[in-house]
Amino acid sequence: MKPILSQCCFCNTLETGGQIIGWLYTIVGILSFFACIAFAVVFGISTDPNVQDTKPVFVTLFIVLAFFSIINIVAGILLVRGVSRKSHKSMILILVLMILGIISSFINLTNSATATDIVSVIIGVGIQIYFFLCILSLYNKIKNEGNSNQVTQQYA
Repeated sequence: MKPILSQCCFCNTLETGGQIIGWLYTIVGILSFFACIAFAVVFGISTDPNVQDTKPVFVTLFIVLAFFSIINIVAGILLVRGVSRKSHKSMILILVLMILGIISSFINLTNSATATDIVSVIIGVGIQIYFFLCILSLYNKIKNEGNSNQVTQQYA
């Protein structure tokens, strides 16, 4: 399949854009992991009587979110590794996560109450779709280069 875009982030090569997106996923994943763990600890040790009934639910929620943060970290690292090693298979996890993120954003759009919420979700979805197309284009480019190298080696 032919790459959809030839550049990422409007002026960078697809490889540079892939590296940037991979590092962003990794850094945001690390930050959200520590935030989730911190919130789980704070809720876990809280003695506030107003949160005693919901404490187990919130602690569990933050632990689950921390687990998803780890998945994002792994996906970001795999993307960076895949770009540097020209391995399209390393990009599959992040493509799947991006699709799931776009779907969840569309679901979030149906729950948006105000015009400001709707506009911000639409802008976010647009950015998510653009990043997805960048990584999909990079995936196709690396896959095509690998296939053409195999064909060249067979006939050499």
